[in-house]
Amino acid sequence: MNKKKWLIAGVLVFIVFFSITFIKNWSVAVSGNLVEKYAPVIKRLKNDPKSARIQCPEMITKLEKSLPELALSKDKLQKPRAQKLIADCAFAIGDYEKAIVYLKALYTLDPNNAQWYWKIADAYTRAGKFGDSLNYARLSTQLDPQNFKYNLLHARILAKLGLKNRAVTAYAQTIKVAPFDKIEPTKKELARFLDRIEAKNDEDQKQDE
Repeated sequence: MNKKKWLIAGVLVFIVFFSITFIKNWSVAVSGNLVEKYAPVIKRLKNDPKSARIQCPEMITKLEKSLPELALSKDKLQKPRAQKLIADCAFAIGDYEKAIVYLKALYTLDPNNAQWYWKIADAYTRAGKFGDSLNYARLSTQLDPQNFKYNLLHARILAKLGLKNRAVTAYAQTIKVAPFDKIEPTKKELARFLDRIEAKNDEDQKQDE
């Protein structure tokens, strides 16, 4: 009788273990499918803010709920892929604070990738937090000094903060690495910045008189 009870107990333990394992693997698979399903949609929505505002909130919610399951996946890139999709969708709808949270998670996994620092700097800039954006922009140019858009953002942030000498130096570097068709527009942008600085100095002098 005892042997029979032990046998039944063993079978029950096996069934419970199998069920838990199956459910866990099924949840991971479903979450992985969600990433594959949303990737092309979010790629398109990045350039379609109107549609993004309609579709992204639901996708962000579902992707965030899937993160614990994706962390258990044998494919260790699944969770970072989901985090990038969340960041892209949040960025597309102007939720820069959420985008920054997930972009920071990505750069901790890939700290030598300049694009994460640039994206964080861009998000902070769009949120109007130029002081917060400056260090990330600087790091992006240090990691990829020949990248035009990284250098341009760095120069613009310095200009926005009114750091004239550093901005001029950054613009000079930007012009140096600029594609041919971007050289003249960047020079004009620098000239407009210097005109604004000069006008402000003139105004300050008048107020002091």
